[in-house]
Formats: sequence, structure tokens, C-alpha cells
Amino acid sequence: MTDNRFSEVHQYLDDAVFLHDCGMAPEMVVVKLYHAMVYALFELLGVRRGGMTQAEAIAGFDAGFVKKGIFPVEKYNTIHRAYGLRNFCGCTQKITVSDDDVVELTPKVREFVESIEAYLISEKVIKP
Repeated sequence: MTDNRFSEVHQYLDDAVFLHDCGMAPEMVVVKLYHAMVYALFELLGVRRGGMTQAEAIAGFDAGFVKKGIFPVEKYNTIHRAYGLRNFCGCTQKITVSDDDVVELTPKVREFVESIEAYLISEKVIKP
């Protein structure tokens, strides 16, 4: 893996903040926040593009890192919350996402990303 994926992670996070600051729909912001976390997980799990579904990555994070005490359960709860707020095309029941959801989730996502990045740096998987 390369540090390149974390460039994408930070770009998704920056995009989410920008979209929120511009008053874009909270659903759009949550998608960016969610992708920041998923790409961080893919890097953590050493997954090449297309090698794992997002749900598998979340489950792998839980089994390999949360349940082993490497990351606290709050990190799992954060990604699970964002996962639940996403809207899928063609879904019959649209999920309502509020500005409050975005305000609550954004700092947690930033902390999530920073903690995974710090762990990968400490394990010498990526460079600071």
C-alpha cells in the first residue's frame, strides 16, 4: 500500500467540510465522510482496490482491531453510524439525514481517520 490512499482519505474529509460549509445537502456530506472512513479502513486492512466490499471492511475492522482492543468500540460505532446514514439509489425508504447528524459525525470521522493513520505510522505501514 502507499500513502496515496491517505491523500484520498483527507480529500474526502476536506470535501465533506467544504460541502457542509457551502450548505450542501447533509446526505452528500455524509457520503464524503463515510468514504473517508472506508478508504482509511481499506488502507488499514491492506486491501487493494476492489478486493473487499465496504461491509466486509467494516466487519474486518471490528474482528481484527476493535474486538482485539487495538481500537475502541466507539470507532466501530462511528463508521457503523455513517454506514446507516447513507442512502442507496433505488431504495424504497429514503433515510433522512440532518445537519445535526453532520455536525455530530464530522469530528468523530476526523478522529477516526487520524487514529487509523497514527496507528499505520506507528506500525511503519505508511510514512508520516
